Amino acid sequence: AFRVWASPAAGAAAALLAAFDPTVLALSCLLTTDLPLTLFSAAAFYLLWEYAVAPTAAKLHLLGLAVGLALGSKFSAVVTAAAVGLTAAAHVALGGRLGMPGTDPPAGALRDRLRAAAGPAVRVALVAAL
Repeated sequence: AFRVWASPAAGAAAALLAAFDPTVLALSCLLTTDLPLTLFSAAAFYLLWEYAVAPTAAKLHLLGLAVGLALGSKFSAVVTAAAVGLTAAAHVALGGRLGMPGTDPPAGALRDRLRAAAGPAVRVALVAAL
């Protein structure tokens, strides 16, 4: 929230809302895998967003790590992995560009943009599998 709205108050409000969320407080005494799945899934989508804004190799590898940790925390995270891939594909289909860090992804046809996005997708899958 701090980076989106450039306000320390927004960051503090988001942290307070997360810390005192009734669902988190109620389930914090239970040993379940739902909370780590939520954490790693949210981290994966945030890192995908950050990578789409400014692609770097570190963000791409952290995205793969977040997806891998989500998959390791609960089997139903397969849906999260698919959703990250579909979100990236939708971003490209709607005119966004995703490519390998340090390269300029093509701005032409959808097929060329999807082909350029396949490289980062393979790297994320390899890091997640480790």
